[in-house]
Amino acid sequence: IQFLRSVAQGDSTSAMAGVAREVYPAMDQLIEIIRHLPKPVSHYTLKPHGDSAGPLMPDASMRSLIEQWVVMGEEARDIFADLDWLENNPLAFQSLEILEDWLDALEGLRATHGFDEIVLIPLLQHAEVLLRLVLKNNKAEKLHLEWGWHENRPALKLMERLAIMYRITKRIEDAVNVMAWMVSALNPNDNQGMRDLLIHDYLRLGRVPEALSLAQKYPDDMTCMAYGSALALFMDNQEAEARAAVKVARESYPEVCKMLLADKPKQPRLKEGYVRLGGKDEAWYYRQDHLDLWQSSGGLEWLRQQFS
Repeated sequence: IQFLRSVAQGDSTSAMAGVAREVYPAMDQLIEIIRHLPKPVSHYTLKPHGDSAGPLMPDASMRSLIEQWVVMGEEARDIFADLDWLENNPLAFQSLEILEDWLDALEGLRATHGFDEIVLIPLLQHAEVLLRLVLKNNKAEKLHLEWGWHENRPALKLMERLAIMYRITKRIEDAVNVMAWMVSALNPNDNQGMRDLLIHDYLRLGRVPEALSLAQKYPDDMTCMAYGSALALFMDNQEAEARAAVKVARESYPEVCKMLLADKPKQPRLKEGYVRLGGKDEAWYYRQDHLDLWQSSGGLEWLRQQFS
């Protein structure tokens, strides 16, 4: 009853935090840690060369702490058993590696009400500020932080998590800002595939020119970009170009077109962590993620006219 009263009064986040506290006794300690995160301080160096920032290199004190953290988690990561160690080692919150590893474990608690808003997003926002500070201090703000350097992957994974969390919590504009930063500046090779979500979210926000510009940077791309590019052209009233683009997309990846146009498609067999390029599973996921956009833009009816 108290939970419902809090929600009715417009304080849903605090209400959900109360539920979380009942489910996990150590949640109060975790929430207090998040509320009192230390101000970001850079403990990394970069050696820029050309348009590359190079690999993120932690200093000696950070390397030692990361080694301790790795040893602690060799058998199994105990999320709440780590809390005392983190409180006693606040430097850990300046480590992109530790943050990424801890967040990976914390996501297992996402079923708890309000967990995204009170724990995950604040931690990820802290990581973003930290990464921007590291780049600024190393005069690498406009340079690429490539995925090819293994040392950079924790930072890039954190930014991916932040974008996904923003999308899950319906903060699409915030998600777009992070994804655009990743794709245009940090890692234009986009090994994480953020452009697939970005082009569709540009269209959700009505930012059609930016969607078209993104499509031009990745010509002859795979499924999501192929259909996203065709939809962008349609939304820009480039009828002939849109018809040509969607024809190519359908010829290359016909299952997506079938899945979008089906009234009640049957869910194919799905294997967690795996998607077959051009497969029914990929088409199912695409429909789940983007059918709303095709419907609201008028693109679905247009698609039906092309292939009915």
